[in-house]
Amino acid sequence: MALVAQDQRLDDDLLWGLRAAVMTIIVNPSNHDLTLRQLGALVMARLERTPTVTYLANRLGVSQPTITRTLDTLEDLGLGRRVRRRPNRRRVLFEPTPEGHAFLDRLAASWRDELNE
Repeated sequence: MALVAQDQRLDDDLLWGLRAAVMTIIVNPSNHDLTLRQLGALVMARLERTPTVTYLANRLGVSQPTITRTLDTLEDLGLGRRVRRRPNRRRVLFEPTPEGHAFLDRLAASWRDELNE
C-alpha cells in the first residue's frame, strides 16, 4: 500500500509539474493568452479535421454556451473559424485558421525545445 501511495504522490507531482510547464509555455508564445479549454478546442479541431461544435463541447465536457464562448474567443484572436457546408448548413463545424495552425506549430516546436534542453 505504501508504494501505491508513493507512486500516486509522484504521479501527482509529475502532473503538477507538467501543468506548470504547459502554463509557462502557453502564457505568451505569440501574444495569445489561451486557456487550456481554448487550447484543447484548437488542438482537437486540428486533429479531428473540422469537428462539429457539438462534438467539441462533448469531448471537452462543457455546455453549448461554454463552447460558444470558447470558440468566440478563438475567432476573435484569429485562430479559428466556424464553417457551414452544404448540404446541411445547420451543422456548424470549427477549424483552425492558417494563423491557428501556425500558432500550434510554434507551440509544438517550443515544447520540443523545452523537452530537449
